[in-house]
Amino acid sequence: MMIIHQGGFEPSQAELYKHILMSNIIVGMKQLIEICQDNIAMENRKKARYIISTEELTTIDQEMAERIKTVWEDPAVQIAWKNRKESILIQLEYLLSHIDRLLAPDFIPNNDDILRARHRTTGELVSRFEDKKNCWSIVDVGGQFSERPKWESVFETSHINAVLYFIALDEYDIANVESNPEHDTKFQLALSVFEEIMNGEHVRDHKSCRIVFLNKLDLFTLKLQQEDRFTDFQNRFGYMGENNVDDCLDFINKTIEDKITDNLPVHIHAICGLDTSLIKKLAQDIKVSIIASSLIDMGIL
Repeated sequence: MMIIHQGGFEPSQAELYKHILMSNIIVGMKQLIEICQDNIAMENRKKARYIISTEELTTIDQEMAERIKTVWEDPAVQIAWKNRKESILIQLEYLLSHIDRLLAPDFIPNNDDILRARHRTTGELVSRFEDKKNCWSIVDVGGQFSERPKWESVFETSHINAVLYFIALDEYDIANVESNPEHDTKFQLALSVFEEIMNGEHVRDHKSCRIVFLNKLDLFTLKLQQEDRFTDFQNRFGYMGENNVDDCLDFINKTIEDKITDNLPVHIHAICGLDTSLIKKLAQDIKVSIIASSLIDMGIL
């Protein structure tokens, strides 16, 4: 929203993301190496062990950068990256392709860099912006298990006009790492939480506008192009249709809509969160949906 409504970040704000990006690189490389370390070439194993043993860094010197680049190019690491099903930082390839720029002394993250920075949300982050005659407030809450109990206080202390819920499309085959054996994948878990929240009394009684973003459409599309990944999708969803992105999305949309227990609509948008032009267009449609929902709540529509 900062990029869409305010044109981006001030240099002092962007500067704060440098440390997040450095940490993302280290965490992502450690996750990747742990998957394939037994298959890494002998000449690269010492460098790989050094990266794994490194504490989470917010700065990377040139020596560490060379180790990272060498290990990243190792054939076993590249195969592990291509075939990954674990919850590995998906922006790692972008970050490593720009690592020399990121390490420059005068580096200040641009909008593309910031969009790819991954930082865990804790508590409530409130953003406010004006659009014509309307003033909007967005409350961002963390989605992790430890953060979800805090959502209740947001519903109790605020009048929620709309709930924006994000589900990552590409996580249909990513293992659920929470201690919840009922759900094998992160997508299944996200769908279960969606059902609980959207049918809960706070959303239902206030007739809050329900909006779902099916994010990472680009990665989902790439996965479906691989025959084994598409077969996995069929097996997990019971999908019997063609290997066509639009048909698969229609099936997922129907699955989501079937989770709603009342007659109020749910607005579903498949997106790539990195495509700010698409998000900007969708933002206008979403505002109309929220305003219409509020008028229904007041009995005007």
